[in-house]
Formats: sequence, C-alpha cells, structure tokens
Amino acid sequence: MKYCANFCIVIILCLTLTSCGKISGDKKDSSAIPPATSSTEAAAEAEALTISDSGSTILWTVTEKGARYSVKGGQGETAAEIKIEKDRVKVSDGNGKPICKIKKKDIGCKVYDGNDQELYRIRSKEGELKIKDTKDNEIAHIRKKGDQLSVKCSSPCKVKESGGTVEINDEKGALLFQVTGPVKKEEACFLGITAMDPVHRIALLVFYREVH
Repeated sequence: MKYCANFCIVIILCLTLTSCGKISGDKKDSSAIPPATSSTEAAAEAEALTISDSGSTILWTVTEKGARYSVKGGQGETAAEIKIEKDRVKVSDGNGKPICKIKKKDIGCKVYDGNDQELYRIRSKEGELKIKDTKDNEIAHIRKKGDQLSVKCSSPCKVKESGGTVEINDEKGALLFQVTGPVKKEEACFLGITAMDPVHRIALLVFYREVH
C-alpha cells in the first residue's frame, strides 16, 4: 500500500510538471514584440518641416521635439537646436554653444546674437512687420497683398500657401524656396530675407509659430 501511494504521488507530480511546461511554452515571448511608437514620437514626426530650394534639394529639416526644435542641414548634420520658452526662443549649435536669441517685446521682438548683442528689431503695426538693424536701417518690410505676403528686402519676394506647402517666389514668380509641412505663410515668410543668416530666419519662423 505504501509503495502504491508513493507511486501515485510520483505520477501526479510528473503530470503537473508536464502541464506547467506546456502552459509556459504557449506564452508569447514579449521581447519579440516591437515597442509601440509613443504618441509624442508620432507627433514629433508629423511636425517635421522641410525647406527646399527651387531644384527640390532639401536645405534644412526642422523637427519639433516637445519644447524644442531640431534643425538639420541637407546632409543630416545638426545646424541648430531651438529651445522654446514663454517669451523667447534660444538657439544653440550642436555642441550647445549659443547662436542667437529672440525675445518678445510689446510691439514685436528683438533678435540677439550668441553674446546677447542686439542684431535686429522687429516692429508690428497694422498687420505689417518692419525689420531694422541697430543703426535703424530697414532690412525688410513684410505686408499682406491679397492672399500673399510681400517681402520688401534686398531680394524682394512673395510668399503664398499652395497645396499644403508654402512657396517663396521672386518678383517674377520664379520659385526660391518651398516649405513642406504644417506651416503658415506668416511664419515661413522670414525665409525669404536672404540678407539674414539662415539660422536666424529659421529661428524667426519657430518664434512666430510658438511664442508670438
């Protein structure tokens, strides 16, 4: 009797272990399931802007990353990192060195270099923008004309929205720049002011998109 009882116990244990092994074998390997893309990552990807020249060559890509924007050149190199704050944007290079800053003022904004020296003053009046340097020389005058924006500067241009993009054309209608992505002409118009540094122009785009 004792031998039979022990034998029954052994059989029960074997059946239990076999059953457990089968259950664990049926479980999916969670490590094989790729991680889902977070909504934040998806939003950042959706907010990417591409700035191309007249030949469709990508000059810059501007990608939103939370309270920051990353600006990369046509070869994928980091051109700038733009940090968004309540009343300003701060721009640095890929190594964290300050490039410029744009700060909101009562009737516009001011652009400073990496050493906090003033570069430009932008004044808004009756729907028009005037950009002047520290010597009061007018760098650009932006105003609305019909469904376009007219940018009077050293290389005058017109800015319009067309089929989900913003086009910047010269006075004769020839394409200069094209911005693809969720952007308004009032934000992208600064790209046409070629007398200004490209990073300063992109920083103004971000400033008028996020702060102004």
